[in-house]
Amino acid sequence: MSAIISRVLQRREAVLALVIAVVCVVVTLISPQFVSGTNVVNILTSNVVLAVLALGMAVVLVPAHIDVSVGAQLAVVAIVVSDLVIAVGEASVLVNPITMVILGVLMGAVLGALNGVLVSWVRLPAIIVTLGMSSILRGVLFATTKGTWSSGVPGWLSSLQVKGPLGVPWVLVILAVTVAALWFFMHRTTAGRNVMALGGNREAAARLGVKVGRVDMTVFVIMGALSGLAGVLYVIKMGSAQPGAAVGIEMSAIAAAILGGASVFGGRIHLAGTLLGVLLLGVIENALVLSGVPVYWQGLVSGLIVVTAVTAAVIQDRRAARAQRIAAMAPKEQ
Repeated sequence: MSAIISRVLQRREAVLALVIAVVCVVVTLISPQFVSGTNVVNILTSNVVLAVLALGMAVVLVPAHIDVSVGAQLAVVAIVVSDLVIAVGEASVLVNPITMVILGVLMGAVLGALNGVLVSWVRLPAIIVTLGMSSILRGVLFATTKGTWSSGVPGWLSSLQVKGPLGVPWVLVILAVTVAALWFFMHRTTAGRNVMALGGNREAAARLGVKVGRVDMTVFVIMGALSGLAGVLYVIKMGSAQPGAAVGIEMSAIAAAILGGASVFGGRIHLAGTLLGVLLLGVIENALVLSGVPVYWQGLVSGLIVVTAVTAAVIQDRRAARAQRIAAMAPKEQ
């Protein structure tokens, strides 16, 4: 029995689920309204934007890259979409929730492709490319908007945050479809398997015929597309957009992906774990609010928790990698 429990606890998803359960019990004892249906739905819908970005970040981390421009990409798409739907007003054949999602995904994919070109063709470090791209996009946004907000999104779009089939908000349905599509891509397509192969060992994958540059381009286009989708979801959630939207959200996306089982060394992706990582961050944030923690302390407390959890995950990854190297160097038994 103890062996079974030990194997279960070695899975990142099981540990995250246990931590979430413990936090929920503690917070419920402090504030019973935490488990109310309204609050549970609020936690889920409020973190859809982060969930979409974290899923994309998990993909980027597979080949050991990183993208810190996702917040800026989100802001660009959010501004364009909000300005468009506000200008149009009523939904039409050309401007409706479906076409806005498609527009956001396409815009994000183009922005992601710009990162991909510089990383895969010019072969610049991803962290440098995306950091520079973030500054460029934010600068363009502030220059073109003069820092003004885009507010007054019509109800036919913002209502997707609370309305949907069978009482399930449309934003959660969109998230579920995104997870399913991403799982199918990573595990059932040649391109997805190439991403996994590249993450395991870039040199070995190249020798086996995997187009390394193409794979790098693919992950950044996927990340961009999901950033664009997140931009549309941000508009749905907030009912407005601004040039400074989602500043710093990339750090939370990275934290959620690593908490969920992704590795800074590449080679792994756990979509369910990533969603649990997002849920943990969302539960902690909500718990701090309900527990009456002052606003100016909430960022500090949640930040310390994230840094501690991610540090523990990275240390675990390093120990596992060291154990594998030792096992590989050990003489084989005759």
